[in-house]
Amino acid sequence: MKAAIEVLGSNISLSVDDVIVASAQVKIQIGRVQLALYLEGNAPIKVKNISIKAERPRAFIVMQFKEPYDTLYEEVIRPVCEDFDYEAIRADDIYTGGLIIK
Repeated sequence: MKAAIEVLGSNISLSVDDVIVASAQVKIQIGRVQLALYLEGNAPIKVKNISIKAERPRAFIVMQFKEPYDTLYEEVIRPVCEDFDYEAIRADDIYTGGLIIK
């Protein structure tokens, strides 16, 4: 079986063979913490091919696209996000024909 745990903000999901079998939303923001997967069964359990893929957290910024907001974004918002190791993405940085919320 292939198991995967995905943590996005305060949402956690567990998939087995690419099917989500459990999901939850916690009331606190999950930061850089350790996650554990406990396995139990009647026969010996082998775990192999473990990989961890960490992504830099993102801050999605929606604001007017003109002065003084451009300066505010470049001189305050983006640097503060980077200080906290977040990637700042302003809505006008996204070029797509689809819905921006996706």
